[in-house]
Parts: sequence; structure tokens; C-alpha cells
Amino acid sequence: MKEENLLRGRWLPALTVMMGTAAMVMSSTILNVAIPHIMKAFQMGHEEVQWISTGFLAAMTIAMLSTSWMVLRFGQKQTHIIAFGFSFPFCCC
Repeated sequence: MKEENLLRGRWLPALTVMMGTAAMVMSSTILNVAIPHIMKAFQMGHEEVQWISTGFLAAMTIAMLSTSWMVLRFGQKQTHIIAFGFSFPFCCC
């Protein structure tokens, strides 16, 4: 019984970190796949569409930089739960 708790204590955090990483990779992949369709739908050139990628990268950077503040303010577990709550809908897409 104690061994099960030990394994669960190691694998559960690793699983949640892997799911969070996969959600981040999927969201950037979705954006890259959608860019040609956005260009056609809105009749935009490469210069205008580049702002979409720049805005996405800026938002991701802000989210990553604010993570350390959130960990200090709310704790690791609560911060990870909040982050997973925001990224889970993207996994469902």
C-alpha cells in the first residue's frame, strides 16, 4: 500500500506537467496551421499575419513570466491547477 502511494506521488505530478506541456505545444501548432486560412479569410498579407504570431508569443511570454509570481502568491499546487484549468479547453479542441 505504501509503495502505491509513493508511485502515485511521483507519477501524478509528472503526468500533469506532461499534459500542460502538450497543451502549450498544441496551442502553438494550432496557430501555425491556422495562419494560411486566416490569410485567405481576411485577405491579409504576411506582414499583417505576423502580428498574430507576435501577439501569441507575447501572451505566452507574459503567462510564463507571471508563473513565478503566481507560485509565490498561491503555491505550486494551486498555480498548476489554475494553469491546467485554462489550458484544458485547448486540449479538448
